[in-house]
Amino acid sequence: MWYSTRGSATKEAKNYVIGYAESDDGIVWKRMDDEVGIERSESGWDSEMICYPSFFPYGDLLYMFYSGNQVGKGGIGYAISENFLR
Repeated sequence: MWYSTRGSATKEAKNYVIGYAESDDGIVWKRMDDEVGIERSESGWDSEMICYPSFFPYGDLLYMFYSGNQVGKGGIGYAISENFLR
């Protein structure tokens, strides 16, 4: 499962990031946020937050579309995984 998550301790922590979890039965989930494979950029349209991932598999590639700063006001973009589905 892919999702958006945020903290509450600081202003920066309140900005969304993308999370990931796996389950064998759909009831018990193991969060694996360190395995997401994408982080906020150093600068630019997705430097404050990345959120709301949506996926499109094509051939051996997996495309992830996501929203950037200000819940997408800064723009939307995509990332490509070359070996995710292998």
